[in-house]
Amino acid sequence: MKIFTHPAKWFLSFAFAALLVTGTFTSCDNKDNTSSPTAAIQIQNPNLSHAIDIQNRHTEALMLIDGVIGTGTGLHEDGSPAIYIFTSRDNVAGLPSTLEGIGTRIQNIGIVTAGIPGMSEGNYKGSAIPQAVGFTGIDRNPMHSGFSIGNDNECAAGTIGCVVTDNATHSINYLLSNNHVFARVNAANIGERIDQQGRYDAIPQCSQTGQVANLSKFVTINFNRKASNVLDCAIAQISSGIGNVTSQTPAQAAPAIQYTPSATTLAATVGLNVMKTGRTTGFTTGAISAINVTISVSYGSGKTAKFVNQIYISSTTFSAAGDSGSLIVEAVNTGNPSPVGLLFAGSANSTIANPIGDVLTALGVSIVPQ
Repeated sequence: MKIFTHPAKWFLSFAFAALLVTGTFTSCDNKDNTSSPTAAIQIQNPNLSHAIDIQNRHTEALMLIDGVIGTGTGLHEDGSPAIYIFTSRDNVAGLPSTLEGIGTRIQNIGIVTAGIPGMSEGNYKGSAIPQAVGFTGIDRNPMHSGFSIGNDNECAAGTIGCVVTDNATHSINYLLSNNHVFARVNAANIGERIDQQGRYDAIPQCSQTGQVANLSKFVTINFNRKASNVLDCAIAQISSGIGNVTSQTPAQAAPAIQYTPSATTLAATVGLNVMKTGRTTGFTTGAISAINVTISVSYGSGKTAKFVNQIYISSTTFSAAGDSGSLIVEAVNTGNPSPVGLLFAGSANSTIANPIGDVLTALGVSIVPQ
């Protein structure tokens, strides 16, 4: 895992700009660029642990089959353990009905993309950008999580996940989102300007909007065919003078609820009810269908990256292009819901998320629960 970062002091004396001559640019490498396949996964059913072991043994061979793009572990409709096989089309030949005594469950989810409006790979739903029903406008004092955000160097838009703070001093606050939202899929330099709203949502479209942060750190996405990624994440230090910035989601019409995520994370479990607030689809609810997911994700221009240890939500309504960066939390009606995942990819009938615990650890931050 490679993380690009800079010393936090780099931004302290600047309100709306960062000068590269005053900063440093460093990187550190984790040799295998992966975490344990079962990291951040809570096994609530002892049989799922056995199914995960079987899934891990067969994933490499399954993904050599034309049309197979991933695997995961979940449940059949009768509640028995299932090994999910994800395909990009119907009628993929040569798929097993069982693996070492565990039944398989074939899921045609199409091509999974990390698409956000304005990027070349299109979006989750197809060639047409979906009509946003969420939060595409300018939001200030306070600036809420769930709103449109983007890098100033592209006409695109993703979502503010929440506010986080550095674990070292707890004195510097950042916005959390994806690499492909803040860091232009590895292409950005530390210090690049981050705008709210994303320029795709500006009027006129693609015109420059107001700066709210500067890119501070991101985990590099490795597109080597043999590499395994876990994270698509980045943080941007909030500019001085912006005013109040909060992890709270915006007020919404019923039946949606306004909530503020807890600083205490929750491991993904199969069947866990979850919710999120995002730039495009606003407040939505769903349930985790599979864990320990290995999946191939398209980033456009022929670039595909393999991700492991991901969370899969089966739904046609949970997310759409532009919701990338949304914080997925447990679905509760009171209190502060615990964060579960960071939304980063999907298709017409699926959502894929990074485990939030791994995200925060890699970036060296904690969620600000206010």
